[in-house]
Amino acid sequence: MEGEDEGRTILVSGIPTDFRLEAIQSYFENKSRSSGGPIKGKPERIQDSEEVIITFESEKDAENVVQRKVHNVSKHKLHVDWYKNLVWQEDAVIVSNGPKDMSEKMLIDFLEKTGKLDIVYVSPGRKAGTFLVYCQNEIDFECVQRMCKKKP
Repeated sequence: MEGEDEGRTILVSGIPTDFRLEAIQSYFENKSRSSGGPIKGKPERIQDSEEVIITFESEKDAENVVQRKVHNVSKHKLHVDWYKNLVWQEDAVIVSNGPKDMSEKMLIDFLEKTGKLDIVYVSPGRKAGTFLVYCQNEIDFECVQRMCKKKP
């Protein structure tokens, strides 16, 4: 995603993999149904997931769509949020498949004690047990991976 698309790009979740993207485009371009408007290019499915990236031509249209949070399309409940394009960073790691009841504090304590990481910020992911962790310095990913396998 180009930097100029920031503020106009959304992530739509809950779209079955066999659902036609043309129908999604038609829905989000219809102002009366979705509060959206013209879309730049075509919706882009993230691999074989139920998530699609849509970039609007107007920031206002994107804001209107995101404000509604949930859209019902052909009996499917679609969840909408801002798309955050993650880039590779040597000082950040995604922790996934953790216990669903794991808190940010539990994760920080675990990583700081066993991985000797200097945590700056932890952001919870969309799914329970998933976090994005930012550290003060570069992360030894192999060490963190070994540590997590030993002490899940």
